[in-house]
Amino acid sequence: MPTAEIDGKIFDPGKLLDAIKTRYGMNTDRELAKLLDMTSPQISRIRKRETPLSSSAIIKIHEVSGLPIASLKSICGDRRTGQRVRRSVVIGRAGE
Repeated sequence: MPTAEIDGKIFDPGKLLDAIKTRYGMNTDRELAKLLDMTSPQISRIRKRETPLSSSAIIKIHEVSGLPIASLKSICGDRRTGQRVRRSVVIGRAGE
């Protein structure tokens, strides 16, 4: 399973998925997918890191579990304290 390092810590969204399964006594990703209003293939792609763990998925996990988002990020190994802000560049004609 591919992993990434963030500030020297291993980031693994599978740890978060496993923690939620354990919290709710689930045995399969199919049960987890149903709880999170996702499909089993979506869960699988997140585990394989083919699809990022989206902010909407994190919010859904927060709503279902009641755990603070900071705790959810910590479980999967994300120790960053700030938020990432994407900067968009708008290129237009002069005078617009």
